[in-house]
Amino acid sequence: MKYKYLLFLLSWLSLPAYADYTINSDDRLKVSIGGYARFFTGKVESHQYNNAMKTEPYVKVKFDINDDWSVGGKLAYRVIWDDRYSFSNRHKFYDAYATVESKTFGKIDVGNLKNIGYLLHQGPTDVSILCVEDSDIYLFYPSPKGFYSPILTYMFTDARDTKITYTTPDLNGFKWGITAVQSDDKKYDAIAPGVKIDHGKGVISSAQFIHDFDVLKVGVSAAYAYYHDDRFFYQNTEKDGHHSEISTGINLSKNGYSWGAAYKQIVFEDKLDIDDTYVYSTGIAYEKDPYGVSLGYLYSKTKHIVKNNRHHAMLSGRYKFNQYMHGVLSTGYMEFDTDKGADSNGFFGIASMEFRL
Repeated sequence: MKYKYLLFLLSWLSLPAYADYTINSDDRLKVSIGGYARFFTGKVESHQYNNAMKTEPYVKVKFDINDDWSVGGKLAYRVIWDDRYSFSNRHKFYDAYATVESKTFGKIDVGNLKNIGYLLHQGPTDVSILCVEDSDIYLFYPSPKGFYSPILTYMFTDARDTKITYTTPDLNGFKWGITAVQSDDKKYDAIAPGVKIDHGKGVISSAQFIHDFDVLKVGVSAAYAYYHDDRFFYQNTEKDGHHSEISTGINLSKNGYSWGAAYKQIVFEDKLDIDDTYVYSTGIAYEKDPYGVSLGYLYSKTKHIVKNNRHHAMLSGRYKFNQYMHGVLSTGYMEFDTDKGADSNGFFGIASMEFRL
C-alpha cells in the first residue's frame, strides 16, 4: 500500500512539459526537465472498474560546442501502476541515450530509444492519451491468453534494445534516417500465435516528407526493417531465421481538421508458415484549442495454424483546462477474434487526466 502511494507521489512531482522546462541555462549549456503524469479510470462492459496511472519524467542535457555542433542526452524513467493487473505494475528507465548533432550534417543517437521507423512515422491524429495504436487500453482489457496480432503500424519489433541511429537534417521538409540494433538478448517476444522470437541484429531505414501546400498540409512516411533473428521458437523447435517489416503512413490536415492512415506488414520466412500478418489504422480528428475530438480505428491480423484478428475503434474528446492539464473522455469497442474459441469483445468508457508542467 505504501508503495502505491509513493508511485502517485512520484507522478505528481514529475508533472511534464509541452516544451522542456529549463532549470539551468547559460550561453552553451542547457539542462531541462519534462515528461507526463496520466491518470485513468474506466470500465469495459461487465468487467470491473480499473484505475491506472502512468508517468514518465525525464531530464535532458544539451551543450553547444559551436554554432553548428552540439552534444547532449536524455534520461527518462517510466512508472505504470493499476488496481487490477499485476503485470502492469512496473517501473524502469525508458530512454537513456546520447546525441551528437550538427545543423549541417544531421545527428547520431546512441543508446536505448525508439528506432527511426517510429521517430519519422506519419499516421492518424489521436487527441486522446489512450491512443488506438500502442494503446493503454490494455490497462483495462488485456488480450486473451495466447492471442497475438500487431498493435502498431510503425516499427517497434526491436522494443527498446540498444541502438545507433543517424538522421539527416531537415531538407525542405524531407528527412531520412537509419537505425542499427543489436538485441540485448534478455527476453523472447511473442510475434505470432505459437511463435516466439529471440531478436538478433537488425537494420531499419525510414523516410519522411512534411510540407504545407497552403491548400493542404501533407505528411507521408515509409520504412523498411530487416531483422536477422537468433532463433525462432516454433512448435517447441528452435530454428534460425529472419523476418522483415514494411510500414507506410499519411496525414492530411487543414484548419484544424485532419485525416490519416497507416499500414504495416510483417514478412516471415516460408518455413515458419505464418500468413497475412499485417495491421492498418485510420482516423479523423478536429482540434481547436481548448477542444479536440478524434475517431480512430485499428485492425490487425495474424494467421499461424489459427487466425487472430483484432478490432479497436475509439471516439475521444479532449479539453485543455490550461497549459498544465488535459481532460479526455474515450469510448469505443475492442474485439479479439480467434479460431481457438477464446473470442472476446466489449464496449468501454474511460476518463483520463494528463498533467503537464
